Amino acid sequence: MEETNRITPATVLEDGGRYDAEYFADFLKEEDFNEFHKQYKALPERFLSAIDYTTWLGQAHIYVGVPSYSEETYEYLLDVIELTTVDNLPEIIARYEFSSFEQRHGWGNRFNYDEV
Repeated sequence: MEETNRITPATVLEDGGRYDAEYFADFLKEEDFNEFHKQYKALPERFLSAIDYTTWLGQAHIYVGVPSYSEETYEYLLDVIELTTVDNLPEIIARYEFSSFEQRHGWGNRFNYDEV
């Protein structure tokens, strides 16, 4: 998981995309770093932010329980939604409004997708 954090757009693009051998060498060769840098530079800023936020969301509360909901996680989720701009998002979200973050320690109760 630590390696994932180290190859996000924000990390790879900082310092002008300079490869820091001390920081990356234990898991990422310079040529692979350069490929990440090239690919990230070709993407719109909105998409890069969505990648960074999604990575953070995937790791934010992975090892802890959240008793109610996480305001910080919620804000990042709203940012990702805004950045990715899905036209029919309200209808998609409405399908799952019945599922509470408080169910099953944040995972929600099981349900059949075909019945929603």
